[in-house]
Amino acid sequence: MRTRHAAKLAVVLSGLILHGVCSGAGPAAPVQRTGVTKSYAKGDDGEYQAGVAWPTPRFTLEGDCVTDNLTGLMWAKNANIAGAAMSGYEAMAFCNKQELGGHKDWRLPNTKELQSLVDFSSGVIASPFENVPVAVYASGAIGLPVYGKLSSDYYWTMSTQGYWALISPNGKRAKQLAWPVRGGK
Repeated sequence: MRTRHAAKLAVVLSGLILHGVCSGAGPAAPVQRTGVTKSYAKGDDGEYQAGVAWPTPRFTLEGDCVTDNLTGLMWAKNANIAGAAMSGYEAMAFCNKQELGGHKDWRLPNTKELQSLVDFSSGVIASPFENVPVAVYASGAIGLPVYGKLSSDYYWTMSTQGYWALISPNGKRAKQLAWPVRGGK
């Protein structure tokens, strides 16, 4: 009985950590529209087009940085700034050491922040970023429930390919790209 309760608690805690509830994060950014405008079935996103409309312009270029006018996040303009894939912990250390645009408070994005860059009408990362390969991007969301316990051996990543952006767990030694972000509303 105790093991079952511990497993449920681990799942709840991992969800809270993943969604920033326990991390001391600020208020959530607005839920954006996906960009899908054609309806294929009653009740799909093309019919409802729910969410906050993208502002015009969506992004503001500032040297080596891009500010997302929808979320308030500032991103490195170069999506592959490190030039190579690395483990999740290496990606975190890499982002934390960055100094871009006169700012030193860079970090790995969480999975929702990564997904906010995807234009789901085309399945690609929205412009004006450069050097954006189809790849797996590391997030700062570490800790997944494994056999009823939180394990720091895994963390969440976002894979981009074709018309989707998939959030999935990955092992701590797997190699991903680090895309620094800072700020947010």
